[in-house]
Amino acid sequence: MKVRLFLISMVFLFCYCKNEPNNQNAATQKSETENKLLGSPNDYMESKYKWGFLNKLGKQIIPPTFDDAGNFSDGMACVRLKDRWGYVNTSGALVIEPQFKAAWSFSSNVARVMTFDNKIGYIDKKGAWMTLPRYDNAMDFSEGLAVFEVEGELGYINTRGNVTIPHIYEQAWRFENGVARVKFNGKFGMIDKKGKYLIKPKYDHLSNFNALGFARASVDEKYGFINKKNEWVVPAKYDEAIDYKYGFAAVGMNEKYAFWNKKTKITGDFEYDYLETANDSLWMFVKNNKFGLLNSFGEEVLAAQYEQIYKYSDGMAAYKSGDRWGFLDAHCAAIAPPKFNLVWDFKEGLARAAVNQGIGFIDKTGAFVIAPNYREVRDFSEGLARFQSLQ
Repeated sequence: MKVRLFLISMVFLFCYCKNEPNNQNAATQKSETENKLLGSPNDYMESKYKWGFLNKLGKQIIPPTFDDAGNFSDGMACVRLKDRWGYVNTSGALVIEPQFKAAWSFSSNVARVMTFDNKIGYIDKKGAWMTLPRYDNAMDFSEGLAVFEVEGELGYINTRGNVTIPHIYEQAWRFENGVARVKFNGKFGMIDKKGKYLIKPKYDHLSNFNALGFARASVDEKYGFINKKNEWVVPAKYDEAIDYKYGFAAVGMNEKYAFWNKKTKITGDFEYDYLETANDSLWMFVKNNKFGLLNSFGEEVLAAQYEQIYKYSDGMAAYKSGDRWGFLDAHCAAIAPPKFNLVWDFKEGLARAAVNQGIGFIDKTGAFVIAPNYREVRDFSEGLARFQSLQ
């Protein structure tokens, strides 16, 4: 049975500002999966347990008065009162009155909202329309452009709402470094901001270019890596290709994984059950259903001994030993014995951790700095974390 990391939990491309599931864990990462925004009657009911915001000292800065809430971004957070969403500032004042069916976080002083006729537009921080609500679906702006959907096809608009790239694609992603992935006629390629193909759509799968300029790609169900000249740097002959860093690529054959490099092609045998980068200098590996860590040369620095290791975040990596969770530091050392029922990534220097009593926040020594007295609480964002009251 192939061992898979539980690292790739979905972050919905079209997902309105609502709370994460109760069993969300530290493994939240982006995936290529996209889901449409679909509301449920339960999303608009008045909540028995209200939401508010606390600071890193554990002080409640904004009292729990909201039926739902999102994280702070650009100094604003979306909040729900009964069936309508609006926005508050860091003082808790309603800057934009609840009036929308759905709302997303502000980014670069612009936010997406959905009206009650199920159309999406963009507002500024005063609640004025920057782009009128006329889209079936839309994404946040990135590098001045946003994906929009009309009648099931995707294109791009600018901040004035003008169509800059026509809606002709089956799938489309946000721009990063002037490049965006698109799917056309069942194949994946990449375009520039004028809609010109930099890489024509011919691949079955295609990732973004990484920091080294390589993208994971597949044809005929075989994977490799291409460069920005659309040349294969790792040939497409493997069952899987995970990542390419430090001159090494993790590739898989027959449910086993090995390192590939340009000089030797394959470094060592296909001896691992799984390989993936843990941070900028470490790889995670799995052997016999146990997780360990390798350095950038493929040398073992932490023996395979844990039931799970997650990617590093803020210099720390969550690990599971037996049925309890703890954290590893940048030197692969456990900061404290595993003692938590569940943990989440470190964000802004603190991490959520659950014990039988409830959920609280720990520092990088593993000590609680905010007592575990919460039934629901979220990560810190811009110095504030949303929590749900018990009353």
